[in-house]
Amino acid sequence: MLVRFVKISNAGPMAIRAVGIRHQLHPLTIQDILNTNQRRPRYDTNNRLLIAPFFRVPARDELTPDGLEYDPYDLISVQVSIVLLSKSAFGESDDSEMALSRKLSRNYNNSIISQADLSVERPAQKKPFQLSIGEQSTVLVFIEGSVDVLAAVGRRLALPGSRIRHSDGAFLVYSILDEVIDNIFPIIDAYALRLEDIEYIVHNSPRDISPNFTGQVYHIRKNLFLIRRAMRPMRDMLTKLAKDSADSLGPYIVDLEVSNDIDRWMWGF
Repeated sequence: MLVRFVKISNAGPMAIRAVGIRHQLHPLTIQDILNTNQRRPRYDTNNRLLIAPFFRVPARDELTPDGLEYDPYDLISVQVSIVLLSKSAFGESDDSEMALSRKLSRNYNNSIISQADLSVERPAQKKPFQLSIGEQSTVLVFIEGSVDVLAAVGRRLALPGSRIRHSDGAFLVYSILDEVIDNIFPIIDAYALRLEDIEYIVHNSPRDISPNFTGQVYHIRKNLFLIRRAMRPMRDMLTKLAKDSADSLGPYIVDLEVSNDIDRWMWGF
């Protein structure tokens, strides 16, 4: 079994359409990938498309698209679109695939396209599985913006003996979703610590209250609301995903669902 992992980031509409046509994606799938204003997790069973928002905080010295400085409590939402393809979408050859990657990187907005072929040593499952497609499959990942939010997954792929390199496309998708969900917890912890600090000052040192405390509380509360609003449909998406998972991946999807209890945990804010 061979799994091809293609990651596309910082791509404009022309680059995304070119990749979509190359891999015979449905026009509606391409349009969903281009529509980065959704900010809600989705799982399209028919087109094998998963969309999930990746939340992160601004890096030090990072500027907004307009060249302005970020607020320390800003929250950046990046859309990650995952498409699972069957053997028919592999294309003519590896050379043609890499030629397309070089062309897109050269001609379309400095698009960053990386590719990895994962050789799976175990035989393909005999039982039909909607999330893992046949003996050869391709996992396309479109990342909004230029920041590689899936760098941790890339580091695991670089290890020759890692499990992710010797598993099917479904496990790769699980690893990506796991990274999306796990990245939320440090953000919430940081917000919780700041709110505790503000609460302590309000109760014990009223004279030290800063005029911008109200703005900070409002900003943090708004960001927590955005995260919670994304987590509710995430739970629904994972429930649908669990129904399409192979027996070997069932526990991993359940693990994602347990992690998604973050929605209920956040009701305390």
